[in-house]
Amino acid sequence: MEPGCEPPEYPLAAILKGAEGTSRISIFVDADGHPTKVRIDRTSGDTLAHKLLDLTASEYLSRCNFEPASIDNVPIASWVAVQYNWKLHKSGDKDSPARPGRMKPDCEPPEYPPLAVNSLTEGNSLIGVFVKKDGQVTKVRVEHSSGDTPTHKLLDYKASEYLARCEFEPASDGSSAIDSWVSVSYDWKLE
Repeated sequence: MEPGCEPPEYPLAAILKGAEGTSRISIFVDADGHPTKVRIDRTSGDTLAHKLLDLTASEYLSRCNFEPASIDNVPIASWVAVQYNWKLHKSGDKDSPARPGRMKPDCEPPEYPPLAVNSLTEGNSLIGVFVKKDGQVTKVRVEHSSGDTPTHKLLDYKASEYLARCEFEPASDGSSAIDSWVSVSYDWKLE
């Protein structure tokens, strides 16, 4: 594998399940060093969390460039076998606790949009927030809308806008902060 291929983030679902193991992946590399086929030869384990590790390793390796094999200094296409080791970091004799990202408590809630107040619109917006390892929010998406009307969409937008301004504690793999999606449920209730 050529330098410059960033390793994948440890999938948060696998961290929370404590999944570790070694994925054995075969990559068919063309004469230019580009992967054209990827297959999982040996899984890292039997659970869904292990399957996630295998898929993450496969996707990662499919984006990397390789130094092609050669015969008499002429590059040729060939299969390359790679073992990708997934190991959670330990602290001393005990595992450091992995944890999901979470919103810091000092974020001021948004104002209820007047249009939603006038139409007596309530609901629950489920918003996905991508939190970088430095705690910065870089992406926001509506994972589940508060309802089907345009006023509900306004509530979703306001919840997204609000969460994009909030500070978050990043997720951890047990030893260091990692990038991850955080799902936040925001209830819109008229008093």
